[in-house]
Amino acid sequence: MTNPIIKIHRSEQIAHLDRALVLSSWAMLALAIVTLVAGVTQQSSHLQYLGGIVLSAFVLARIELALLRRRLVKWTMILIHFALNLLVISITVLTPLGIPVIGLYSLIGYVVNAQFVEQGVLRWLTASSLIVFYACLLYWLVFYLQESWPVELFTLVGFLISYGVAMLLIKQGHERSRSLLDRVQSANLALEEIRDQLEQQVATRTEELGRIVSLLRATLESTTDGILVVDTSRKFVVANQKFYDLWRVPQELAEARDTQQLLVFIGNQLIQPDEYYARTESLHISLDSTTDIVAFKDGRVFERYTQPQYIDGQQVGRVWSFRDITQRVRAERRSAILTYLGQRLSGASDVETAARIIIGVADDLLHWESCYLDLYNVETNTLDTIIAIDIIDGQRTEIPQMPLAEIGPMENKIMAEGALLILRAPDTGKKHNLISFGDTTRPSESLIYVPIRRGNTPVGVLSIQSYQPFAYTHDDVQTLQGLADHCGAALERIATEEALRRSVLEGQELERKMLETQKLESLGVLAGGVAHDFNNLLTVVLGNIYLAQLDLEMEHPATSSLRQVERAARRAADLTQQMLAYAGKGQLSIQQFDLNTLIVEMESLLRASLPRHVRVMEEFAPALPLIEGDATQIRQIVMNLLVNAAEAIGEYDGQVVLRTGVAHFEQAALRQAAVGANLEAGVYVFLEVCDNGSGMDAATLRKIFEPFFSTKFTGRGLGLASVLGIARSHQGAILVESTPGVGTVFQVLLPPAARASAPALPERGEERWAGRGAVLVIDDEAALTSMVGRMLGRFGFETLAATDGPQGIAHFRQRAESLVLVLLDLTMPGMSGQHVLQELQAIDSTVPILIMSGYSEQDARRGFNGEAAGFLHKPFGLGELRTAIQNVLGSAIVQREA
Repeated sequence: MTNPIIKIHRSEQIAHLDRALVLSSWAMLALAIVTLVAGVTQQSSHLQYLGGIVLSAFVLARIELALLRRRLVKWTMILIHFALNLLVISITVLTPLGIPVIGLYSLIGYVVNAQFVEQGVLRWLTASSLIVFYACLLYWLVFYLQESWPVELFTLVGFLISYGVAMLLIKQGHERSRSLLDRVQSANLALEEIRDQLEQQVATRTEELGRIVSLLRATLESTTDGILVVDTSRKFVVANQKFYDLWRVPQELAEARDTQQLLVFIGNQLIQPDEYYARTESLHISLDSTTDIVAFKDGRVFERYTQPQYIDGQQVGRVWSFRDITQRVRAERRSAILTYLGQRLSGASDVETAARIIIGVADDLLHWESCYLDLYNVETNTLDTIIAIDIIDGQRTEIPQMPLAEIGPMENKIMAEGALLILRAPDTGKKHNLISFGDTTRPSESLIYVPIRRGNTPVGVLSIQSYQPFAYTHDDVQTLQGLADHCGAALERIATEEALRRSVLEGQELERKMLETQKLESLGVLAGGVAHDFNNLLTVVLGNIYLAQLDLEMEHPATSSLRQVERAARRAADLTQQMLAYAGKGQLSIQQFDLNTLIVEMESLLRASLPRHVRVMEEFAPALPLIEGDATQIRQIVMNLLVNAAEAIGEYDGQVVLRTGVAHFEQAALRQAAVGANLEAGVYVFLEVCDNGSGMDAATLRKIFEPFFSTKFTGRGLGLASVLGIARSHQGAILVESTPGVGTVFQVLLPPAARASAPALPERGEERWAGRGAVLVIDDEAALTSMVGRMLGRFGFETLAATDGPQGIAHFRQRAESLVLVLLDLTMPGMSGQHVLQELQAIDSTVPILIMSGYSEQDARRGFNGEAAGFLHKPFGLGELRTAIQNVLGSAIVQREA
C-alpha cells in the first residue's frame, strides 16, 4: 500500500511539471509563430521548417500535458521520448538547428523522467536519448561549424532561454517539492510516532475497556439476580442470562430481543398481568427507585427492584433487577404455619384431632387430593390408621380404615429409610407397590410418603397424594418431612396423654365395675343363700304336701286346700329360680338350639305381651351358629327386653327392632359390657333390642341391673336383674347404649356352641316302681331328711338320716355294705358336701351318690372334684325323686347282699 506522504509528494511533482509544460508550450507556440513569420518574410525555408518543428513541439507538449493530467506519466514519457528521438533524427538531417533543440529537450526529458520514471526505464531512455543527441551533435559539428551565425542561431538561443527558464522552474518546483517532502516526511515521522503512541494508548485503553467490560459482564452474569436494562423508549438494551433463566424465556425469544413479545411472554406467567403492566409503566415515567413483589401462577414469587439509569446527569433508561424469593417466602410461610401448628397441637387432646390439624396444614402448604396418617402401635407392632381422606364423587370423603394386621413393605421402607417421592406418568403404565385406600379405581400420579419421627425414632407415616402428574417436587418432600418432624413429638405426647387418660378412665370404669360386681356378687350371694335355704324349706313343704295328698282320699275337704298350698309353693319356687338366675346360679336345662328359631316360636307370645301401638321389626341374620344353654331362660331374656323396650316407649307410637347376628367383638368393646367384661375377644352370637323410647341418662344406666330398681311405678320385679344373671350363667355379655330422647339399644352376646350335643333321652313313663335296700340321706335340715325318708319309705327303701357331714360319714362307714344309694346335700355348715363326698368315695367308691342342691347342676358340679352319680334339684316332689333314683339305679333295684 503506497504511503500517503509519497502520494502527496508525487501529486506536488505532477503539479510543478504541469505548470512547466503549460509555460513552455505557450513559449514554444510564440517562438513557432515568430520563426514562421520570419521565415516567410525572409523567404527562408530553414526558418519556416524550424517554425514547423517548434510548432510540432508545441503540439507534442500539449499532448504530453493532456496525458499528464490523466496521470499516465510513465507511458507518456516513453511514447514522447520515442517520438522526439524520431523527430530529432529527421530534423537534424534537414537543418542543424534541431541539434540544440533536441539536446535541450533531451535534458528536460531526463529531468522529468528522473522524477517520474522507474530507474531501469530511465537508464534506457537516457542512454537512447544521449546516443541520438551525440550522433546529431557530431553531425552538426562536422557539417555546420564553419558556417556563419545564421538567424536560426538567435532562434535557437531564444528557444534555449525559454527551456532554461522552464528548467529553472522545474528545478525550483523540484526543490520546493523536495523541501515539502522533507517537511512532510518529518511531519509523517512525527505523525507516525504520535500514531504509535495513540495506537499504544488505544490498545491499552481497549485492553482496559475489555477488562472492564469483561468484569462488568462477569459481574452481571455472576449475580443471582436477573438484570434487564431498557432505554427511555422501553426498548431492550441488555440482560444477563439469569434474567432469561428466571423468566424461563426460550432461546429464540431471547435472541430476537423483541420487547413487546417479551412483555407478553412475561405477562402470561403472572397472576395479575394487567396490574404488573400498569405498575411497570408508572415506574418508567418515575424518577424513584422502588421495590415490589411479583406473584406467579405456578406459586413462584419474585422481588423486583428498579432505578433510573443516568449518563452525565441525563436519564437514558432504567435498570430492572429480579430476585427469586420463592424459597424465602415459603420458608417464612412455613415457619408461620409451623408455629401455628405447634399452637394448635398444644391444645389438641386426642390424636384424631391432632391428625386433622396436621393434614389441614399439609393441605395449606402443598395441597393434596388424598391423604392418610398412621401411627405406629408398639404393643401390636402395627400401623393404626388415625385418618384417611380421598376425593370420591368430587367430594373429600373420610375413609373408614381397619387397623393393619401387620406393617407392609412400603411402610417398613419409609420408616427405615426415610421419605419417598413417587411420580407416575399416566402413559407409562409403571406400577408401584403402593398402599390402596379410598377410590382405588384411579391410582394417584404424584405421591409423597414421609415418616413421622420423634428425634430418630419413627412413630408413624404421613402420606399426601395427587391425581395430577408431577404435582410435587423434592422441595415439597422436604417441606412435608419438616412438617412431620415438627409434629412427631407432639403426636407421641398426645397419644401418651390420651393413653393415660384412657387408662385412668378404664381404671375408674374398672373400679366402678368392680364395685358394681362386688355389689352384685354380694347381692347374688345373698340371693343365692336365701334361695338355697328357701328351696330347702319349699322341698319340705312340697314333699309333705305330696305325702299328705297320698294319705287323703280325693274327696277329702283338705285336698283342695293342699292344692292351693302346692300352687303357692310352686310360685315361691319360681321366685327362688329368679333369684338364682340373678345370682347366676339358676337351674339350667342345657341344650343346643338356633336363636332365630327360638324367637320365631315365641312370636305369638311376644305380640300378645306388647301393646298394639308398639311395632316390632325383625331383622334376623341367616345361618346363625347354634348356641348352648337353657332355652327357657333365653326366652325370658327376649321377653324381658321386649317388655322393657315397650315400657320405655310408653303410650306413644313407637318401634322396637329385634335383631340377631354374629360378629367378632374386640376386648375393648367387651370391657364396656355390664357383664362379661372379662370375656376373651372372639365371635359371639348376639341378640339386639333397639327402641325409640325415652332413653336413659348415665346415672340411670348405672342402676338398671340392680334388683328391684325401676323408673316406673309398675316395675318392681327382677326383670333386667334376672337378664343379667342369665347372661352371666351362660358365659355371655350385655352391652347397653342409650341417649335421652332418642332410644336404647340392648345387645346380649352369647358364645356359639362348640359342638353338636347328643339328642335328649325320652322321658320315663309313670310305670309303677318299688325299690329295695338302704338309702343314706345327709342334709343339715332335719325336717327335709325326715320328709325324704318318708318319701323313700313309700318307694320301699330303708332310710338312714344324718344332719351333718361327720354323722353321715359315720353311718356310711357302718352300713356301706348294705347301702344302695346316698342322697347328699351339697351345701352344709361345717363339713361341706364336697368334703363329705370325697370321704365317702374313699371308704367305698361303689356306692352311688346323688347330689341334692338348690343351685343349678352346673354350679353344683363346678364346686366339687369327685364323681357324683346324679343330681337332684331342690325343691322336688315324689316324681322328681323317683326319676332321679331311677336314672342312678335303674328300673330294677336289687338289694345288695351282705
